[in-house]
Amino acid sequence: MLTQALAAKGYELKFGMKNSYDYLCPGYRSDPTAPTLPAWDASQPIDNNAKAFGDLRLYEGFLKCLYTEGTIGGVAGYFSYPKGGFDAAFSPDKPPQYLVQMVILGRVQALFSHQEAFLRQGDLLPGPNKHAKVTDQAAYEFPTGKPNRRVLARKMPKEAKWLITAWASDGAEGPATVKIPGLGSATLQARAIGSVYTATLQAGKPVLKQVDAA
Repeated sequence: MLTQALAAKGYELKFGMKNSYDYLCPGYRSDPTAPTLPAWDASQPIDNNAKAFGDLRLYEGFLKCLYTEGTIGGVAGYFSYPKGGFDAAFSPDKPPQYLVQMVILGRVQALFSHQEAFLRQGDLLPGPNKHAKVTDQAAYEFPTGKPNRRVLARKMPKEAKWLITAWASDGAEGPATVKIPGLGSATLQARAIGSVYTATLQAGKPVLKQVDAA
């Protein structure tokens, strides 16, 4: 999904569209009569075969990449009528999946509301490579040596300030080292839920601050 989104972003940037407001969903069950899914449990292993639904930790990381790309808001949607309807009662400790999707989008929106200057004024950096599918435009990400550790970066114009997100898109978390023009080499922790950093230079060396460590 991120590869497709970055392909679209390349076209948007050609027409001067730095930001977007998107419809967002990690997946949905199109059959309203299908059995109810078990409650989502963040303590369970990543499930890359989650049928019609994506794993919500990976969804959070994907959203952080989208916001770094230039998203400034979105519509959280289930886009399929859930069994029992939206008024169906549920246990407070076992919310339905569609509601957790909305909460995650709200959490990511809140996180990036503190970085809005980067989104409105900053520029998404193209990265050194061409896009994997649309080879006449930039990849808009930085290679890490591991295809599922994805790193995107924005830079404020005329300032040595960067916003960087690292995502383990397959759930296999670990360090991701990239070289960003002007900043140099930086090592970030790629997580399933994504890791967002601000970066500056001090004495010519990169200084990273993770803004979503909690």
